[in-house]
Formats: sequence, structure tokens, C-alpha cells
Amino acid sequence: RYLDYRRCNTSLDLSLLAGCENLEHLNLLNVGLQDLSALPVLPKLRRIDLRRCWSLKQIESMPGLPALEELELAHCHKLESLGDLNRFPSLKYLNLKECKALHLPEDFQDLGIAELIMPVGPED
Repeated sequence: RYLDYRRCNTSLDLSLLAGCENLEHLNLLNVGLQDLSALPVLPKLRRIDLRRCWSLKQIESMPGLPALEELELAHCHKLESLGDLNRFPSLKYLNLKECKALHLPEDFQDLGIAELIMPVGPED
């Protein structure tokens, strides 16, 4: 139910997770991912940790994850866009701390996410 690739220095083929239908927690902390398009739909995934994925610029290519409750994106300094977060209907926690390049839509806080940690701007 838990898979830990944290600090994986080699290239990571996320498509290999296609058979992991019972996976609930995926830790990709500090992995050099640039793109999440190869991530398959994981119907039971509740938490994904993408903190300190320095090369990650967007998560728009990430598939819809119906059970996802927690999305950790803190310190993804190059992250510019999130795409439509409605593809994560169960999302309750979103950490965007230190995502300084991120552009958020005006209605972002209307999504009903219970716990939202916003990026810190240069003026903070």
C-alpha cells in the first residue's frame, strides 16, 4: 500500500505503477521528475508526496485520482501550474509552500480544500 522512491537518483518510469491498484501512498520526495504524464490512474491512491521535485513545472498531465486526499507539492520551486484540481474530487490537503513560480487562478480558494498551505511570495 506504500511505495517509497524518495531521493531516487535514477530515472523513474512511473508507468510501471500501472498494476499497483491497491497503492495508497506514493512518496516521490526529491525525485528529479519533470512530468507526471506516465503516472497511471491509481484508484486507491490517497496521498502523493512530490515535495522538493525541483524540476517539476506542472501537474496538469497528472491523471485524475479519485481517492487522492493529500497532495504535497512544497518546495517545487519551478512549479508553474496545477491544472484543473477537480480531477481530484477527494482532495482535502494541498501543500504549496515555497512554490514561488506558481500561478493560481482567482477562484482557487473556492475549491473547498479543507487544509491549504499557500505559496510564500517574495514580499513575505
